[in-house]
Amino acid sequence: MKVLYFVVFIIMNDGSYDITGMPVNSCPAKDMTEGHYDYHQRLGAFKQWAAFCTTVDFSKPSKKEKAGAIP
Repeated sequence: MKVLYFVVFIIMNDGSYDITGMPVNSCPAKDMTEGHYDYHQRLGAFKQWAAFCTTVDFSKPSKKEKAGAIP
């Protein structure tokens, strides 16, 4: 099963970090993404950020995994 994921890495001002990933139907526009995160970075909300969109190819669940699934 293939899933398109948008992933954002944020380094906070205190050196801690946050990584957020979410499935998306299509990758967000580069200009919109840069505008959003650059704006918040300029306001001082965090120190650095990076983002990318990629396809994750999950393997098919085994029979054992399927058997343990909750209906």
